[in-house]
Amino acid sequence: MFVLISNIIAIVLTMIDGSTILPGLYTLAVLIPNLAVGARRLHDTNRSGWWQLLSLIPFVGIIILIVWFAGRTVNEENKYGEKVESENIPADSEQVVEEVVTTTVEEEVEVKEEVAKESPKEEVENK
Repeated sequence: MFVLISNIIAIVLTMIDGSTILPGLYTLAVLIPNLAVGARRLHDTNRSGWWQLLSLIPFVGIIILIVWFAGRTVNEENKYGEKVESENIPADSEQVVEEVVTTTVEEEVEVKEEVAKESPKEEVENK
């Protein structure tokens, strides 16, 4: 989220200023936080933050980093820290999909049962 908002701000500053001075100053101001966010994400995937230096390789380095940043978090203890214990982080995306589908199906069944109970009453009242 930080990277998205930071990039939006940089684009808006470029449109407002028309030159590279204001966006350049903003980029310089958020350089250290950007590196920290990148290192934190790489640590989540069990890689060293030094892998950010791949971005210095034109095209290929950025693509590799994007794939790693978008990859799955290693949900176990690694050399960069302990396992993250949180109820908000699903262990498996398939588990989340299954829970959503199950909940939706159960709600649909409940609604159909309620409608079925109300239907005969309405027919009798209409006659």
